[in-house]
Amino acid sequence: MKRCPVCGAECEDDARHCSHCSYVFPKTMHDQLDDIFKEIEAPEAPEKEEDIDAELEKMLENLSEEEREEVSGVEEKKIGVPASRVAVPVQTRSMEREKLRSMDRGRVNGLTNGLTNGMHRERKHAVSRRVNYKQFIVPVIVAVLIIAAFTAILGMGKTKINIDGDMSDWAGARRSAFSAGTVPPQIDITNASIESDEKYLYFMVEVKGRIFAGDGGADGYMDILHIFIDADRNPETGYYVRGIGAEYVVNVGGVNGEIQTHELYKFDSTKNRFDWEAKNSYGSIDCANSENAVEIRMLKKLVFTESENVEVLYHMFSYNGAEDYADYIVSTQYAPLYVKAKYVAPEVLTGTAKVMEMTMEAPLETITVNAIQVSLKGNATTVDLGVSAGSAEITWTAVHQKKEIPLGLRVDKNTHASISMYLNATAVPQAAVVGIEIESRNAVIASGVVTLEVSQEKNCAKISYVERAPTTVHIDGAFADWEGFSLAEDDADDAPASYDIRKFGAAREMENVAFYLSVEDAIFMGAEVPFTGPTKITHNVSPEPVTPAPIVGMDYLRIYIAQENITFGYYIHGLFANYLIEVIGIHGKILNASLFAFAGSNLYDNRWTRIATPSVASDLYQLEIMCQISGNLTVVFECSDWNKSMDWSKYQTSVAWRTTEIIPMAYTQLVKVTEGTGSSAERFGYSITYLGDVNGDGIGDIAISAPYADYSSRSDCGAVYVFYGYRGLEYANINPANANITIYGNNSGDNFGWNVTSGDLDGNGVNDLVIGAPNASNATARPGRVYIVYNAALSSPKTIDVSGYPYGIKSINGSGDGDKFGWSVALGNTNGAGVTDLTVGAPGAGQDVYSTNFDGDTDESWTHYTTGGLGYDEWQRGTTSNPAPHSGTKCWGTNLAGNYANQYSAALQTPEIRLPEGALYMSFWTWRDFQGGAYDGGLIEIATSDDNFATWTQINMHQPFSPYPHYNGTIASTTNPLYGKEAWYNDVQAWYEINVLLADYSGKTVKFRFHFGSDSATVARGWYIDDFRVWGTAGRTYVFCDGIVPQSARSASSILAGAYPNEQFGYSVSAGGDMDNDGKNEVAVGSPNYRNYNADTPRGRVSVFSGNAITPSQCFLDSFESGEVNKNIVGWGENSANLNMATTV
Repeated sequence: MKRCPVCGAECEDDARHCSHCSYVFPKTMHDQLDDIFKEIEAPEAPEKEEDIDAELEKMLENLSEEEREEVSGVEEKKIGVPASRVAVPVQTRSMEREKLRSMDRGRVNGLTNGLTNGMHRERKHAVSRRVNYKQFIVPVIVAVLIIAAFTAILGMGKTKINIDGDMSDWAGARRSAFSAGTVPPQIDITNASIESDEKYLYFMVEVKGRIFAGDGGADGYMDILHIFIDADRNPETGYYVRGIGAEYVVNVGGVNGEIQTHELYKFDSTKNRFDWEAKNSYGSIDCANSENAVEIRMLKKLVFTESENVEVLYHMFSYNGAEDYADYIVSTQYAPLYVKAKYVAPEVLTGTAKVMEMTMEAPLETITVNAIQVSLKGNATTVDLGVSAGSAEITWTAVHQKKEIPLGLRVDKNTHASISMYLNATAVPQAAVVGIEIESRNAVIASGVVTLEVSQEKNCAKISYVERAPTTVHIDGAFADWEGFSLAEDDADDAPASYDIRKFGAAREMENVAFYLSVEDAIFMGAEVPFTGPTKITHNVSPEPVTPAPIVGMDYLRIYIAQENITFGYYIHGLFANYLIEVIGIHGKILNASLFAFAGSNLYDNRWTRIATPSVASDLYQLEIMCQISGNLTVVFECSDWNKSMDWSKYQTSVAWRTTEIIPMAYTQLVKVTEGTGSSAERFGYSITYLGDVNGDGIGDIAISAPYADYSSRSDCGAVYVFYGYRGLEYANINPANANITIYGNNSGDNFGWNVTSGDLDGNGVNDLVIGAPNASNATARPGRVYIVYNAALSSPKTIDVSGYPYGIKSINGSGDGDKFGWSVALGNTNGAGVTDLTVGAPGAGQDVYSTNFDGDTDESWTHYTTGGLGYDEWQRGTTSNPAPHSGTKCWGTNLAGNYANQYSAALQTPEIRLPEGALYMSFWTWRDFQGGAYDGGLIEIATSDDNFATWTQINMHQPFSPYPHYNGTIASTTNPLYGKEAWYNDVQAWYEINVLLADYSGKTVKFRFHFGSDSATVARGWYIDDFRVWGTAGRTYVFCDGIVPQSARSASSILAGAYPNEQFGYSVSAGGDMDNDGKNEVAVGSPNYRNYNADTPRGRVSVFSGNAITPSQCFLDSFESGEVNKNIVGWGENSANLNMATTV
């Protein structure tokens, strides 16, 4: 019995195929000899001499060492021959051919006189087959004739193409050349050829670099070559890839220049033609490679059907996911024609307009384009189409549904021909939708094999409205009707172009709600050949099985919709979604669209029930959808590929429950009277404030900042330019050279002028200038600084250098390094005293309550011990190289000298830490190497002084703000002391940070401990902890009342504190209005990076503080920032209203 290497099933020794999975076993030497001798003895043998010689040559190439010894009878040189690459020296092969010919003579002798020389198994077969003279003499005569011819053939040399890695026999073949790309040279396809003879089909593919280099053998990860074969030349059948319908694919993979896997697959015609996994093995094929090329041979009868013409597309994958396609499709009989078609129609078509441009290239030989079939799209029944080839005049014809346009266009070798198409819509009703389409490459009727590439010019249309767009949204594939609606813009280049969201929005028309989305390029392209991860060789024979993704190849759009006042739904991207729209597509085509209702049992139960099919339409990079959902809605868009890589809309979009209407607005035209530009890279115009009349001439003045301006030797110190107004402003007057006063920052990198505002701070009736410098430095840090330039300083010297602290200028320093104090500034009467107060944002503020990186000489009162009276405790602090500490030279670990022990049950405990009032966080950096699975693991616990630290409570790790914030699950091993508890048990062999919100412990004195347990089985490196800290709020806003300007932010009248890590509380501030009519201005503070619970993208927030909160009072701040005077700290929940950042439609 022998075992199948693919599925492991046991098979009979003489079985040719695996009965379980149809794997084709390689033939033994005796099997191959049987086949060859049968052909020699066959009546048609003389006509098959070349085939016989080729088969004998192939058998010699693949002899094992034992078989070679059996052939030669002597100890030959040991040469390993991989099944996929010919590696036998020519002289050795010649000797072996002679040996085998001798065996053949022995077999013939056995036929003629029964002698006992030759190979005994074949001799017995031969004798037994011939029992009488008539049965004996005919084969003898034939055999003598064949052997004579056969011997002569063996001396004639090679057949037309030998699969031996020597590419010289391809010299006369027709070669397709492809342009070099930006992919790695080892997969950059540069040339390819196809040849055939009476029996075989041959391929040769050449790359720019070393073919099948893979990862160089480091881990055995292979590069892969695919040859897609369209046997029936019909793109509507077979696996669809770049315009062909492939019935077969050749798969050849290798690493370090050696072929490791070589198979032919056939796609299952009964399954989804976009399903990459719907293919079955047809067995191995013959191939060999040189340094930069591979040659392949397969039987023609496998792929040739009605004629000996197939169409082929080449593709290569690098082991790391990079890929390259050949520029065009090639054929065994016809030369290629490469056609590019681009949609260039205007979004609103008036009269006659160009709608498509086409270019054609013939890489190998002259091609004649006989005709092009054009399809009419939209709701117009007939339209006039004009076609112009090159500079020729336009020829017009009426198109109804489809029309074949005669051309007779000659495309010479290595030249380009162009065609332009026009539509005349003067006879088409207004607001109708019209366009044309070249539906597939078969629509280009030519003497060669066509490759069609379609694109769309940005801001142009595939389908256009005629004369005007409708005033309401229609789902028709034309998009000019969205121009009257507010569309939000998303960040560019944060995802691959086919699902990189660029614009998105929504609109309502009574009970219907419509959605719009555009991507950077080519929506719903999907992946023709999905990359499921690097393929690794096993035992130098075949690749490991790769588990495919659950959905292969398709791109997805998901729109999560939350109805107002509905608090139960699937929690994602910061909202509770109770409806979901899902659209699936590939190759630029929409395959399916569905509307779902939430059917889960909790916020994280991603189950949905399909309830409707929405209307959907798209062009090449835009999509619109409409369905019926009532109420006020909040929406998030999410695009993803088949492998779950995704992009989502930067903001949520709100849809009001009302009828959408476009209201004409009356306006007065403004005429530009002056402008100015700054010097290189100074960012002139970064912030602007109207000063009022600061020089007393009765005309208003203006201040303009340039925070990256240079002065003297100070780079990026920043500058603010003051321009006095005057009647009859002259064009190009406002530029830095014409400034009446220029104020420069103190040090390099201060960014003086990041934000500017003005108001009367000293109560003299004239405005003063406030300037923020958020990166201003002192001797040891960059806390930021705010400058107050009083009116008296704004009418004297032309140049002011704040480094000398001139008369009329005061400053306030930030309190901590990196606070960004002065990022935003605002003025307003916030306490009702009648004097202008100053509000300053510091979005980077936040300070540690406790921190350590464990690099000191002592353990700093950290302790460790066994828990539960059992197990081992090997917690250690010190130096380690695997892993190296996250920072500094030391860290804590379960055993710095090696693996942790079995039955480990120990805790690492912090000293007492007093937590002040307010929002605080505990964070640490961690590195983990556990057993794997839910066997060994660790968790965090906390105890308080309320019961003298007697009770340890596990901390809830379901917190936001960290790449890996949550426990993996519950410890399942009953021999682990932590059995049944939530813990981390996965391996993350890289340092990462975990943040824990301590809201329930505000004002308490606490201890933390890191509790680790292992079971009685496998051990590993363990748990490492570094850079532990308890820290404060993320961003502050300072209010300075009654015109008082202290030297430090620590002396502010009030400090408003953010609540969540990195929310950038204080990024923007305003204090200019009394929102509740109490005589005191409210302070509004923006936090653009705020994320609510479990949100993985910022949704932002604005907090509004009542003037009643902006008064001094006692607080517990002394331990948080020691040495500060007492003052009021207001958290976001006090006297605040949350305003979600949203795009309202």
